[in-house]
Amino acid sequence: MEAKRSKKKSKKRNWAKLKAEYCTTDISIRAIAKKYGIPYSTVNSRAIREKWTSQKEVVVKHIDAEVEEKVLQNAIEKEIDRKVKANELHNELYDRGLDVAKMLLEKYMQDLREGKKRTGATAANLDYLMGAIQKAQKGQRMSLNIDNNDVIDVEPEVRIISGLDTDKI
Repeated sequence: MEAKRSKKKSKKRNWAKLKAEYCTTDISIRAIAKKYGIPYSTVNSRAIREKWTSQKEVVVKHIDAEVEEKVLQNAIEKEIDRKVKANELHNELYDRGLDVAKMLLEKYMQDLREGKKRTGATAANLDYLMGAIQKAQKGQRMSLNIDNNDVIDVEPEVRIISGLDTDKI
């Protein structure tokens, strides 16, 4: 009697482990039987009775959905990074443009204050410069997503600076 019990204990198998391995890997039922030294008919009968194949299909679909979600998320993150870098570059270029416009405006102001006859500070040049400043500011606001819906195309207001002779402009 004791011999039969020890024989039965040695045949005790971890079916949950075998099923999990089958459902979560590419291993076949025949390969599982061979790997664990169990007759194929025994493993196959258990697999049919417990519907391992349909459970494996559910697991595979779930894994495929997770992989697809991760791939999609990676693509979204790459696109966001690309747009962030483009916006950073645009802002840098707009900043440089504003710096140049500021420098020109200061030069024009200095020329006007000094009453220079030959100056680039003509009304047309100042108007052009103000337009460039406005476009750079509008570009910055768009790239920073500030007031995108509220951006209004308005001509810049040119104010006469006190102490300047308007006849020289």
